[in-house]
Amino acid sequence: MCLYEFKTELRTSVNLEKKEFLPKFFKTGKGQYGEGDKFLGVVVPDIKKIAKKYNTKLTDQDIEKLLYSEWHEERFAGWFLISTRYKKNNKKYYNFSKKHMKQLGSCRYDCTKSNRRIFSFS
Repeated sequence: MCLYEFKTELRTSVNLEKKEFLPKFFKTGKGQYGEGDKFLGVVVPDIKKIAKKYNTKLTDQDIEKLLYSEWHEERFAGWFLISTRYKKNNKKYYNFSKKHMKQLGSCRYDCTKSNRRIFSFS
Protein backbone atom coordinates (compact mmCIF):
# COMPACT_ATOMS: atom_id res chain seq x y z
CA MET A 1 0.00 0.00 0.00
CA CYS A 2 2.83 2.43 0.79
CA LEU A 3 4.27 2.04 -2.70
CA TYR A 4 0.94 3.10 -4.16
CA GLU A 5 0.84 6.10 -1.82
CA PHE A 6 4.43 7.01 -2.74
CA LYS A 7 3.68 6.87 -6.47
CA THR A 8 0.48 8.87 -5.99
CA GLU A 9 2.30 11.60 -4.08
CA LEU A 10 5.06 11.68 -6.68
CA ARG A 11 2.45 12.28 -9.36
CA THR A 12 0.98 15.21 -7.42
CA SER A 13 4.35 16.96 -7.87
CA VAL A 14 4.35 16.84 -11.68
CA ASN A 15 5.53 20.04 -13.33
CA LEU A 16 4.04 20.15 -16.83
CA GLU A 17 6.84 22.37 -18.16
CA LYS A 18 9.44 19.86 -16.92
CA LYS A 19 7.42 16.98 -18.34
CA GLU A 20 7.87 18.57 -21.75
CA PHE A 21 11.49 19.67 -21.20
CA LEU A 22 13.07 16.59 -19.59
CA PRO A 23 12.74 14.17 -22.55
CA LYS A 24 14.55 16.71 -24.72
CA PHE A 25 17.25 17.33 -22.12
CA PHE A 26 17.87 13.60 -21.62
CA LYS A 27 17.71 12.99 -25.36
CA THR A 28 15.02 10.34 -25.42
CA GLY A 29 14.40 10.44 -29.16
CA LYS A 30 15.08 7.58 -31.55
CA GLY A 31 18.80 6.82 -31.74
CA GLN A 32 19.67 9.14 -28.84
CA TYR A 33 21.35 7.92 -25.65
CA GLY A 34 18.16 8.13 -23.56
CA GLU A 35 15.95 6.59 -26.23
CA GLY A 36 12.59 5.51 -24.85
CA ASP A 37 13.06 6.89 -21.34
CA LYS A 38 9.79 8.30 -19.96
CA PHE A 39 9.40 11.23 -17.58
CA LEU A 40 6.60 12.23 -15.24
CA GLY A 41 7.97 15.76 -14.93
CA VAL A 42 8.97 15.77 -11.27
CA VAL A 43 12.11 17.70 -10.32
CA VAL A 44 14.89 16.13 -8.23
CA PRO A 45 14.33 18.14 -5.02
CA ASP A 46 10.69 17.01 -4.98
CA ILE A 47 11.65 13.38 -5.68
CA LYS A 48 14.14 13.42 -2.80
CA LYS A 49 11.68 15.08 -0.41
CA ILE A 50 8.97 12.51 -1.12
CA ALA A 51 11.43 9.59 -1.03
CA LYS A 52 12.73 10.71 2.38
CA LYS A 53 9.16 10.86 3.67
CA TYR A 54 8.54 7.23 2.62
CA ASN A 55 12.03 5.85 3.34
CA THR A 56 11.07 3.89 6.43
CA LYS A 57 7.70 2.82 5.03
CA LEU A 58 8.85 1.29 1.74
CA THR A 59 10.19 -2.26 1.74
CA ASP A 60 13.18 -3.50 -0.23
CA GLN A 61 10.68 -5.17 -2.56
CA ASP A 62 9.05 -1.78 -3.11
CA ILE A 63 12.43 -0.27 -3.95
CA GLU A 64 13.09 -3.11 -6.37
CA LYS A 65 9.80 -2.31 -8.11
CA LEU A 66 10.85 1.34 -8.35
CA LEU A 67 14.16 0.35 -9.94
CA TYR A 68 12.31 -1.47 -12.70
CA SER A 69 9.72 1.23 -13.29
CA GLU A 70 9.15 2.63 -16.74
CA TRP A 71 9.35 6.14 -15.23
CA HIS A 72 12.71 7.84 -14.80
CA GLU A 73 11.71 9.62 -11.59
CA GLU A 74 10.62 6.39 -9.91
CA ARG A 75 13.91 4.68 -10.83
CA PHE A 76 15.80 7.70 -9.51
CA ALA A 77 13.84 7.54 -6.25
CA GLY A 78 14.72 3.86 -5.91
CA TRP A 79 18.45 4.55 -6.27
CA PHE A 80 18.20 7.53 -3.95
CA LEU A 81 16.58 5.32 -1.30
CA ILE A 82 19.32 2.72 -1.72
CA SER A 83 21.97 5.40 -1.25
CA THR A 84 20.18 6.59 1.89
CA ARG A 85 19.87 3.09 3.33
CA TYR A 86 23.43 2.20 2.37
CA LYS A 87 24.70 4.55 5.06
CA LYS A 88 23.14 2.32 7.74
CA ASN A 89 23.66 -1.12 6.21
CA ASN A 90 26.33 -0.86 3.56
CA LYS A 91 26.95 -4.58 2.96
CA LYS A 92 23.26 -5.36 2.43
CA TYR A 93 22.64 -2.45 0.07
CA TYR A 94 25.94 -2.88 -1.74
CA ASN A 95 24.84 -6.41 -2.65
CA PHE A 96 21.31 -5.22 -3.41
CA SER A 97 22.64 -2.55 -5.76
CA LYS A 98 25.05 -4.97 -7.45
CA LYS A 99 22.11 -7.26 -8.17
CA HIS A 100 20.23 -4.43 -9.91
CA MET A 101 23.15 -2.50 -11.43
CA LYS A 102 21.82 -2.78 -14.98
CA GLN A 103 18.88 -0.61 -13.90
CA LEU A 104 21.14 2.26 -12.90
CA GLY A 105 20.69 4.05 -16.21
CA SER A 106 21.39 7.76 -16.04
CA CYS A 107 22.17 7.89 -12.32
CA ARG A 108 25.92 7.91 -11.72
CA TYR A 109 27.55 5.00 -9.93
CA ASP A 110 30.25 6.43 -7.70
CA CYS A 111 32.30 4.24 -5.41
CA THR A 112 35.50 6.27 -5.54
CA LYS A 113 34.64 9.29 -3.40
CA SER A 114 33.98 7.57 -0.11
CA ASN A 115 33.68 4.09 1.29
CA ARG A 116 30.48 5.30 2.95
CA ARG A 117 28.74 6.50 -0.18
CA ILE A 118 28.35 4.49 -3.35
CA PHE A 119 25.89 6.62 -5.26
CA SER A 120 26.03 10.23 -6.25
CA PHE A 121 22.92 12.00 -7.44
CA SER A 122 24.01 15.31 -8.85
